[in-house]
Amino acid sequence: MLAKLKDYIHQHKLLNEHDHLLLGVSGGVDSMVLLHLFQQLPYSIAVAHVNFGLRGVESDEDEEFVVEYCQKHNIKAFTNNVDTLAYVNSSKVSIQMAARTLRYNWFEKLKIEHQFKHLLTAHHSDDSVETIFINILRGTGISGLKGITSNENAIRPLLSFTRAEIIDYANSVNLVWREDSSNAKEDYLRNKLRHSILPMFDSINDIWRQKLVQLSDDISVSENVLTDYYNQHLPKFYSDARIQLAKLNDLDFSEWMLRRLLISLGFTHQTISDIILNLEIQKGKMYESSTFILQKEDDAFRVIAKDENQIEEYSAVIIEEQNQIEFSNSIFDMGNILVSEFNGKYREKESFLDYNKLDFPLLIRKWQAGDWFVPFGMKGRKKLSDYFVDEKFTIQEKENTFVIVSGEDIVCILGHRIDDRYSVNKNTTIIYHIKQKHG
Repeated sequence: MLAKLKDYIHQHKLLNEHDHLLLGVSGGVDSMVLLHLFQQLPYSIAVAHVNFGLRGVESDEDEEFVVEYCQKHNIKAFTNNVDTLAYVNSSKVSIQMAARTLRYNWFEKLKIEHQFKHLLTAHHSDDSVETIFINILRGTGISGLKGITSNENAIRPLLSFTRAEIIDYANSVNLVWREDSSNAKEDYLRNKLRHSILPMFDSINDIWRQKLVQLSDDISVSENVLTDYYNQHLPKFYSDARIQLAKLNDLDFSEWMLRRLLISLGFTHQTISDIILNLEIQKGKMYESSTFILQKEDDAFRVIAKDENQIEEYSAVIIEEQNQIEFSNSIFDMGNILVSEFNGKYREKESFLDYNKLDFPLLIRKWQAGDWFVPFGMKGRKKLSDYFVDEKFTIQEKENTFVIVSGEDIVCILGHRIDDRYSVNKNTTIIYHIKQKHG
């Protein structure tokens, strides 16, 4: 297993020799195997353990177990006790999302304070397979089929191993670990898949997981190519708030292009399928998403933003791995930066957002009537139209103003004002930076 791990690290160029690494260790079999393997490799390592306080004495015993192991093996260990339920109540998010946010915020803080090169987590190929199924059920599109990957936020060197291989290794070296009792419950979708659904696939084909992981690797590469193609060809059939069907049909992958555009406009998969099957419907027929109306014209669909029927030019989806988008005569650069790279001053045509509060994929679009946000430094809502009046925007400035949308929230008026809920503050550990440049 150690040789296979070395090959995987080398093949994917994940680490450099003697890197200073921080390992997220819960005490479960996956993270303990990760720790045991990296004890045998030429890296400087330390351990970070989060006690979420969700399982009472059991959570405390997990922490004690990890600390004692590290003391025995002379490994630096960082621990953090967090009030997960309090965060759930204050942030109005699920327990899983709260735990993830608290965990990665703290990990990033440790990385910066102690100059760790990378954070390592113990996600393996079965985790990635489960994530793919969850994404399929949630309708996340082709991007969700990539599963779990290594990125600048976390390196996942065990993705080449299955859970069975990890357990076999742990038993072969007499490694001790802690069992999380919550993993046996089927209260969460992931556990239902793990215990009830996916084993049925195992009984049909014993290498299907391996094939799915390979497929996700291929999709990860293909998705970047497809995104470039989409952004390049979108203006050829979608401009002036109209989907020109004749021009769309002249393109390769026309159905996929239309489907991706309609997803960005908030239409459900069921409605999109209905639209695609009825492109020749009579003039005047309409379809609705939560934010847009699609109205049939002679050889086009007119896209009408709800609330006062303001027409939007068009929008684009920002997936987490992207670093640039080009549309509407502008180029948008985006990516993560450390807090230390931000001097607290907002600059024209740039936005600095709290990365851990964002829900990807994001949507970048022209503003529309009815839009509102919570201006930075304020607590109450404000319509963008009122904000423009107060700030004395010219007609031209309003026409060229973009907003960034996360979930249902406008997180910023690009280059002008951040939504207070998503602004950089003392608790921010990673900043998501977006810069608009004219083409």
